[in-house]
Amino acid sequence: MKIIRGQNHKIEWRGDDFVLEMDRNLERLVEKKAAENIEKRAKMLCPVGKTITTSSGKSWKSRTPGTLKRSIKAKKSKFKNGGWITRAGSHDAFYAGFVELGTKRMAAKPYLRPALHVERHRLGHYLSDVKRRSRYLK
Repeated sequence: MKIIRGQNHKIEWRGDDFVLEMDRNLERLVEKKAAENIEKRAKMLCPVGKTITTSSGKSWKSRTPGTLKRSIKAKKSKFKNGGWITRAGSHDAFYAGFVELGTKRMAAKPYLRPALHVERHRLGHYLSDVKRRSRYLK
């Protein structure tokens, strides 16, 4: 092990351990970026409801338009070794699953699954590129 000391720093070089730690940090960053990309794409694909006007001219809202779109969030898992999660729905947008999967009275309007499929494809290309680069470094 090689130690380099400076006035405000200390660097310990342990070869393979450094590379392994760097790989874990890269993995976390890739997970976070993928979850954020899924969030952005899902928000673009998410259907937005509209205010319905009754025959008397009063507006009737069963929900505020855009509630489902605003409920889509990417966040870190609360579990120790958990990754990142992109979820939709909240107390106000309880119908997120109904919109995504449909019901017997309503056709499905998927927004999360298409976003996931696009990002999975992009991530596959990115990871294969990283593998090619890592072979070059060895």
